[in-house]
Amino acid sequence: MVDRLAELGALQYAAANTATASVNPSRIAASGYIHAMYAEYVTWSLANPGVNPSRLSAKGRIFGYFYDNATFSPLSLFAASEVGVWYDPSDLTTMFQDSAGTTPVTADGQPVGKILDKSGRGNHASQATAASRPLKTSTGLSKWIDYDAVDDALNTTFPSSLGSNCTVCRANVGGAPTILTGQTIGTSYASSADHAGLIIVNRALTGQETTDVTAWLTAKGATA
Repeated sequence: MVDRLAELGALQYAAANTATASVNPSRIAASGYIHAMYAEYVTWSLANPGVNPSRLSAKGRIFGYFYDNATFSPLSLFAASEVGVWYDPSDLTTMFQDSAGTTPVTADGQPVGKILDKSGRGNHASQATAASRPLKTSTGLSKWIDYDAVDDALNTTFPSSLGSNCTVCRANVGGAPTILTGQTIGTSYASSADHAGLIIVNRALTGQETTDVTAWLTAKGATA
């Protein structure tokens, strides 16, 4: 039987590292096994909104822990194989100064030539022209991408059209977030507006998801 203290430690680790839950981790350690179950929990919770899972099985105890300690992650919006993007300028590990992704962004004022997609779909955005790259910027607590409103853009190419029912969510620095519904997005998207976080998903959000996304975007745009 798995030691309960070890199980609790693994659960705490998994809850703290949900952003990479779409990655298939090693099962050698208990933390890797339980971490892998987070994506399964998200799928279950979307199909059973508001349901407190039974703790009678091992899986139930794990689901119950995530239920009791739930914190919103944009990753949950892609749990049912949705397509889109999640760009997070506060995560320096996802940004590079060049479009090839070889030189990391490490400080304010540096160009952003590539930003990695955290949705798990691999829809990274890049800009091959050096003069058209936006800058990594900070205002108080908010970390954001600053476009020059002239020719700066980060471009994303999708495997196929996202369709006409997309939701585009943007964290605005020092202000309320923007959530646009019913948007039509084809096989490409050019981001050219300042943001402290950008999420695009090829479906409408539920009421609870809209509440959660709004809170997440507001926190990302907050300067103090």
